[in-house]
Amino acid sequence: MKHLWSIICNKLIVDENTNSATLVEVLEEIRINENVCKDKKFLPIFFDLVSLWLIESDDDYQKENNIIIEFYDSQKNKLDEFKFNFIAPEKRKRVRTSIRFNKFFFKEPGVYVVKVKQNDKKVGEVFVEIIIN
Repeated sequence: MKHLWSIICNKLIVDENTNSATLVEVLEEIRINENVCKDKKFLPIFFDLVSLWLIESDDDYQKENNIIIEFYDSQKNKLDEFKFNFIAPEKRKRVRTSIRFNKFFFKEPGVYVVKVKQNDKKVGEVFVEIIIN
């Protein structure tokens, strides 16, 4: 199975009839007031990490994929990680995963990296800049 892309957005809407996805408010940067983030280790915001995967061969079906989502600050320090597994359903050529988070880990302003790993191999990165006003 091949990772095609990942993106962070405020909300994912999936039409149940067509399976079409709408990504609402893609997050490339987060602007916050200095008073809001004072002495905090995370920003209390909800967001979805959405990934699209391509099934390349019949061997990919019914095979468990171990996914790790890692959060890094602007100094490349690992802040946290989240693990989940999924199995590709039969008769699908693509699989979309979506993980809902209720906080964004935070230390200081800068460009943060969210890494996507599949079976302990990095397959994608998403960058989010945090700006303090």
